Amino acid sequence: NERYYYCNTGFILLSDVVRRIVGTSFAAATDASLFTPLGMDASSFLPDKAAISNRLAAAYSTDGERQPPEILNAQGSGSMYSSANDLTKYIQMIIANGQFQGQSLVSSNGIDTMTTPQLTNLPLNVTDNPQGLGWDNVSDHRLRYAGKVFWKDGATLYHSAFLGISRQIGYAALLEQ
Repeated sequence: NERYYYCNTGFILLSDVVRRIVGTSFAAATDASLFTPLGMDASSFLPDKAAISNRLAAAYSTDGERQPPEILNAQGSGSMYSSANDLTKYIQMIIANGQFQGQSLVSSNGIDTMTTPQLTNLPLNVTDNPQGLGWDNVSDHRLRYAGKVFWKDGATLYHSAFLGISRQIGYAALLEQ
């Protein structure tokens, strides 16, 4: 408990803990507990649904040559495939304190905990980004005019995405390229 460093390996290990506890793959557990209840039919940690595999974005080199699809298997640490329509359902659930169409999928306390800065008491905290549980920044000083904004971003060789949410004003921004 002396210092903090972001490491994707921790998320991969956590996905294996989930697999061992629930007795099924992380992808199947996430599908059953989150994607299916939210009606996120074009979302998975594997490109195993036609709504994903038939719609993967193509990447091109600077020479204009089409690149092979990026199929990643870093479950828990990324490699989630989704559509903008599906992500709006997730955003609605987060803004509604874990509720979606009358169902409670995540407790309001759980969302509060995920979006609360973690590890703030470390003597050597080398980051200016107060991170939450699964969120890259949960108190971005550049966005304070919009209330408490929390965000997650990620990138591969050819693609990148950003999702920022403010529960206070009920607004989200999703950028994909």
